[in-house]
Amino acid sequence: MRAEALLRAIRIVLDEAEPATRAANDGQPQAATWLPIGKFARTYSYSTKSVSRWVRLGMPSVGKGRNCRIHVEGAVAWLGEGGPAKALKKRGADAHARALQ
Repeated sequence: MRAEALLRAIRIVLDEAEPATRAANDGQPQAATWLPIGKFARTYSYSTKSVSRWVRLGMPSVGKGRNCRIHVEGAVAWLGEGGPAKALKKRGADAHARALQ
């Protein structure tokens, strides 16, 4: 019972589009922003298929399937560093074929 309540609370937090953040002037770091694949794709003008493929290649995320959430700051940095190309090069041709499935 307690585990179910905890899971419900986690789902509620993950479903919120805007996380609670502290005021910028109090010196505390802001909470990380997590978005579902579809919202991340729309926000940054990518297809959901591409974002799903990138998650399989190592884009910073948590969860699987419909519960997958992208860590926005990490994902943007990963893409800026050549994330998909680097991951494919590192893993070889087999990884590319698996990622396209």
